[in-house]
Amino acid sequence: MAAPYGSIRAVDGVDTMSIIRATALPLLILALATPTQARVAKHKVIAPAFTTAAANDATKKPVLSPASKAGSAILRAQILLDRAHCSPGEIDGRYGGNMRLAVAAFNLSRRIKGGANVTVATWDALNGDLAPALVTYTITAEDVAGPFVKIPEEEADKAKLPALGFESVAEELGERFHISPALLQTINRGVALDKVASIVVGEAVGRVASFASTFGRSRGWRSRRCSSSAPRSSSSATCRGSSPAN
Repeated sequence: MAAPYGSIRAVDGVDTMSIIRATALPLLILALATPTQARVAKHKVIAPAFTTAAANDATKKPVLSPASKAGSAILRAQILLDRAHCSPGEIDGRYGGNMRLAVAAFNLSRRIKGGANVTVATWDALNGDLAPALVTYTITAEDVAGPFVKIPEEEADKAKLPALGFESVAEELGERFHISPALLQTINRGVALDKVASIVVGEAVGRVASFASTFGRSRGWRSRRCSSSAPRSSSSATCRGSSPAN
């Protein structure tokens, strides 16, 4: 005899009601939890790796090493090292090979026992420079006027050019402020670097003002070589104006 519609009976010796009771509660919990988890995920905000406030904060003194992740603390250290004439190479917010050499040279020149790591003592020495690490710079019409040219890959083709200029405004500004064009775009998220606008750049003392009054007003070809006291791609680092420990 068939079971009445809507009734629950055992099938092959299995109590169907027991199965329903065993699975109903977990399914109910999952159904209620999913919308809650979605709301939490929706409002979860991941802090950006680079911020102006963090890069300019002299109160934070995290110990940094080659294992440290890219971020504002490394960016600040690189800018201050650059201003102390211990070039970390192209400023990119990462603890790469040139950064290790620059930190080691700075620590040695200040007789700080930190090796290639940025210690609290390293920060104390770097933070003697009170100027902000990141400042505002206004991209001018002259900056975006160029001339810019695509640099060919072959050396023979490069030799045909009157000079090796910049390929873009971002590259020009990166060279000017010793900062990676990619990082420059990252810390100026949403800003077009090929138009007149206010942007955030790394500040070497007096560099923003001097370039605004000279190079920022000049036209024509510019050298692709770094104008800092130390090469951006040097394989060794030394600090001017200080003597290493004996």
